[in-house]
Amino acid sequence: MYGKAGDLAQAREVFDREAGKNVFSWNMMLGAYASNGELEEASAIFTAMPQRDRVSWNAMIAAYARDGHLAKSREIFEKMPHKDLVSWNSMVAAYAKDGLAEEAREIFERIPHRDAVSWNSMLAAYARSGDLIKARELFSQMPTKNILVSWAPVIEACARNGDLHRSWELFLGVPEGSKDLLVWTSMITACAESGELDLAVELAARAPERDAVAWTALIAGFVRRGRIDRARVLFSRLPESGDTVAWNVLVHGYALAGRGKRMRSLELLREMDLEGGSPSAATFTGVLTACSHDGLLDHSRKCFLSIAGDSRGFQPTMEHYCCMIDVLGRSRQRGRAKELSKNMPFWPDEVALTALGVRA
Repeated sequence: MYGKAGDLAQAREVFDREAGKNVFSWNMMLGAYASNGELEEASAIFTAMPQRDRVSWNAMIAAYARDGHLAKSREIFEKMPHKDLVSWNSMVAAYAKDGLAEEAREIFERIPHRDAVSWNSMLAAYARSGDLIKARELFSQMPTKNILVSWAPVIEACARNGDLHRSWELFLGVPEGSKDLLVWTSMITACAESGELDLAVELAARAPERDAVAWTALIAGFVRRGRIDRARVLFSRLPESGDTVAWNVLVHGYALAGRGKRMRSLELLREMDLEGGSPSAATFTGVLTACSHDGLLDHSRKCFLSIAGDSRGFQPTMEHYCCMIDVLGRSRQRGRAKELSKNMPFWPDEVALTALGVRA
């Protein structure tokens, strides 16, 4: 319980006091460290365990894979005396996440009895690596084609590789009565990202249901094409008004929309606060970008201070500092820009140095 809440010190204290620990107790402590990214402590627990079961081994495999240590994850996997399907699928999924299709395929071929997760993870590996030919070959070999989640990554991967026609063929290949939300969302996203906005809107209208992901993809598509007013109309129809990603897409869209519309970013931030939203660091990057481009020093300062005051739950990022340095430079306050650059907890990047060196 304590481990899940992130209070590892208290969890460890309870664990150390426990008499007659069994493998379940050890696994609970191991899982607490692993889920909180404390790999050294998790490894120490794993090493000290008087006996391990498959849960113990799988927890370590997943922990290292989740943190990007694939070599270590593979090392533990190969040492595991009795692998189960969770172990095999974890390794395939780990390689798939990084687009390492050949490594994933090597593990995939060794799986004694594959399930839907095995096939889908391997399909995702090819999709993420951009190898659509092998993805199609694998798809044709799948024992059943009604595993709908299998279609979604290939539909999106084809579109991202410039083959929207193939995405459309795959979408049409799913029986009409069997298309679920994931398949519809994947096709809508594929069209929006490929610039086929009218088709994306038509699909959204035809879909039996739409989630925030589909709406956000549509909004982002119109923003990318500079059609910010249409994006705003779609945003007003968003079924989940609290979706931070959709807010951020629109905020950044207005920030880059040009003079006369950029201040809508600041208005959106106020709307977000009034509606109980949760502005993120990315939200403030968009607002500060808008203020910086328009040289609005007072608005920039108030926005920046609201983050620096820790009232938002996060500290200013490098992007936030760069926006402030830029607006100070545009406002001919180069001395204050230099002072902020020296005092910020980051090494100045090219944007900050340009603002300091070029702005008069």
